[in-house]
Amino acid sequence: MNRYIYILATIFVIGGCKDSFDIDSLHEEAKLVVSCFPSAADTTHISVTRSVPISKEGRMAGQDLAVSNAAITYKVNGLPREVLTDGARFFVLGPHQPGDIVEIEADAPGYNAVSCQTIVPAPVPIELRSISETRIYDTYWEESVNVYQLAATFTDPAASKDYYAVRIRISHFQGTAVGDLHPDLPNNEYYSRHVEWPVRSEEEYRYIAETGWADYYDFHLRLDTTYTYPEIKTVGEPLLQPLSEIDGDFGFENDFYQQFYIFSDAQISGQTYTLHLNVSRWAAQLDTHTFRPAEFQVQLYHLTPEFYRFVKSVNDVDNNDLAQSGFSQLSPTYTNVAGGIGILGGYAVAKSNPMTLNTQQE
Repeated sequence: MNRYIYILATIFVIGGCKDSFDIDSLHEEAKLVVSCFPSAADTTHISVTRSVPISKEGRMAGQDLAVSNAAITYKVNGLPREVLTDGARFFVLGPHQPGDIVEIEADAPGYNAVSCQTIVPAPVPIELRSISETRIYDTYWEESVNVYQLAATFTDPAASKDYYAVRIRISHFQGTAVGDLHPDLPNNEYYSRHVEWPVRSEEEYRYIAETGWADYYDFHLRLDTTYTYPEIKTVGEPLLQPLSEIDGDFGFENDFYQQFYIFSDAQISGQTYTLHLNVSRWAAQLDTHTFRPAEFQVQLYHLTPEFYRFVKSVNDVDNNDLAQSGFSQLSPTYTNVAGGIGILGGYAVAKSNPMTLNTQQE
């Protein structure tokens, strides 16, 4: 029934669209677009590009939007820091401290000068308390699925209104037995000069390195770590704002850009709270050549209000199917860059203790 309501609403919207306008009347001058996210990291990157005014022609394929000749002033607590460039990107060296006030001014020939400001927040510690296996109802597939549920606890600061994002990082450890042919053996068709074989355990490596091929190759163990950021299924976690059924019927979704799951402390102000984050078993599967069990870690980002509003505005655009189809108005992307477009948003990230799946969960 709800599907029919959605279709009926769409028909009414289409039927009401009778006005026409000249797109060239919306033309504006190109503006500088600045994006920068200062944190405790050693390097802060500053992107400066230009906007493309609306026109019938639109953006040309391959059109370079970078503004490499921009003059940038970067200040921390009123003191300038040197802005470096490699010819294509701008960056500043040195970490920031919680409470640092960051200001950016940028100018370039042919564009209006722009400015923006943010404050770097303090990290909010988070603890990964458990990983358990459970079942949830997947609204996308409309069926129950097995998931790993990570329980992670943090305490929201009581004296302020705070904004967050959460991600799960899974570390996969790939073992490789790397061997070079003994120098006294000929390099012929039977033996390669250099070999690499995946191994899943110390025992498997020792067999190759000390028994199986020791007469031919000198081996060493190389351990490579790869990271994945799986989708979090938000069902059952109120802070991640699951949509009501009627929202879904009217073309709204609950996807998060780049697996960056934002939320505010409106429901938990000043409290200690445990997030319940669901990851599908499929997304958490280990590679067949994993050297040791994968480690799960929860990353909690403490965001400035500007950073949060920017990401939320991007999510709102991506999740509005009606607007994407031209049947309703798109909200503009949030910006705090005066005179231009873009975002200067500070953040601090806290990483939980790593945890592996126990034998029963595997």
